[in-house]
Amino acid sequence: MNKKILALLVAIAMLVILLAACDLIEYSIQQTDSPAHDSAEDEPQQTDGPAHDSAEDEAQQTTVDPARGVWEDGVFTSEYLGLRFELPEGWFVATDEEMAEITGSLEGRTEAMTDDMWAANAMTDAGVWIDFERLSFPHNRMSEPEFIEWRIRAIENADWGWEVSLISSDTTRIGNYEWHSFETVWHASGNQSSRRTFVNIQDNFVRSIDIDFNEQSESLEEILSYFSNL
Repeated sequence: MNKKILALLVAIAMLVILLAACDLIEYSIQQTDSPAHDSAEDEPQQTDGPAHDSAEDEAQQTTVDPARGVWEDGVFTSEYLGLRFELPEGWFVATDEEMAEITGSLEGRTEAMTDDMWAANAMTDAGVWIDFERLSFPHNRMSEPEFIEWRIRAIENADWGWEVSLISSDTTRIGNYEWHSFETVWHASGNQSSRRTFVNIQDNFVRSIDIDFNEQSESLEEILSYFSNL
């Protein structure tokens, strides 16, 4: 089987499971957490996301609008995410059509979701997927740790036998921002594969960087080294 097609199938499987897992818990959250509103005055007010510890982060939050990054000469640059990603040797970049083929027909996709980029190594199945999504009530009141806890519960409640865990309460610097993360591990044909999901919330948008790696591929640390700040 063509290695690029195999990588596409792996990405499809991951997205189907994660989206379906989120759908499982979405209804429950709406039923238990959403208060009844009798007037416009009772409608929840949009927040600007979690509190930030520095003036630099606050300035970034208020001056950069959501927008997709661009590829040029093998380098992906995102002003919105404050990062660059240099395409490693042997990796390919998925076209918009290929990303749309993966996500366009998936149940749970909404117009609030934007697929930014996907790059992968077809020989090792390592890859990077970046997207962002506008959050609606009640999720727009979540901090990154709360959002991750919700995602973890969704995957666990799906009961697909995947191992999922919160890696650390510490954050990882990717580009100009600090990212919280959790990791999903699954087993297939005797091999173990992992996905580390990095999450950052700004102005009611959740931005996600998914990094896929396995025992035979580039390590997580090596893939993170392909990123740099602006």
